[in-house]
Amino acid sequence: MKYLSPYRLIAFVYFFSLINFISFTQCIEGNCKNGYGIYKFKSGKTYAGNFVNGQLDGYGEYYDFGKCYIGYFSSGKMTKNITIKDKKFTNPDVLIGDQKWHRYNLNTTQFKNGDKIFYAKNLKEWNDAYNNRIPACTDYEFFDFNGEIFGKLYNWYAVNDSRGLAPSGYRIAAESDWNRLIEILHDYEWFEVNRWDAIVKKYAYPLKSNDYWNGTGSDVYGLRIVPGGRIDVYGFYGINRKAYYPLSGSFKEDSHRSPSRFKVVSFDQSDDISVGENSLYIDGKPGISVRCIKY
Repeated sequence: MKYLSPYRLIAFVYFFSLINFISFTQCIEGNCKNGYGIYKFKSGKTYAGNFVNGQLDGYGEYYDFGKCYIGYFSSGKMTKNITIKDKKFTNPDVLIGDQKWHRYNLNTTQFKNGDKIFYAKNLKEWNDAYNNRIPACTDYEFFDFNGEIFGKLYNWYAVNDSRGLAPSGYRIAAESDWNRLIEILHDYEWFEVNRWDAIVKKYAYPLKSNDYWNGTGSDVYGLRIVPGGRIDVYGFYGINRKAYYPLSGSFKEDSHRSPSRFKVVSFDQSDDISVGENSLYIDGKPGISVRCIKY
């Protein structure tokens, strides 16, 4: 017979108390009364699983800021066969209003049809891929563990390739998707929108992850915007401080401005978001994160 270590037992007692005494603030998706649903706690922690009479009951996943407690629950308590993983939700999607986003930055090394994307192992390979118009990806500082946390960084040719970078059933989020997200959260009174210059003022806080930033985020909706930084011709920049995402529909060769460019949405350590106001030009050989949304 296996016994829990004292430390794990303490952890279980701690999370039993959290589940019992923290009141729910929002049913994000599904049936959180009697059925399957996703609930967000006031603390920012999330449960995805079965409910009976409004309580955690049956198989589910309790996500606690980097750890995922997977197993069976009864009347709001963990019961048996609980596995603790320092990994991600098995459900990759998060519903915000009428949008279903992928919960994590893209971390694939192949196109939708299965073709491999060239992985740059050093700065020379990265720059050579740009010079030869080769779709490429890499991890921050060429360290694969960073990819597990922040996702891959992709060059312009990978993002723009006709084979499709987004997985089946998804597409790279467009400017209209990010603006719709802002409208949804503005309705929830998270945002103040300055319509004159298209800059969204304040409250990126509920979208940013509650870890990894040199600052704070609450990740209220589970979107987990992480500060993956970027790569360019000179090296890496901005990890723990910046997040950049390309805007789908802005990737084509620009006949009016040379060279071509990424039009991006960007997050920083403040609570500001810039949608479409900034561009990363291709002659700088940028590589940035990618976020997808369901069709």
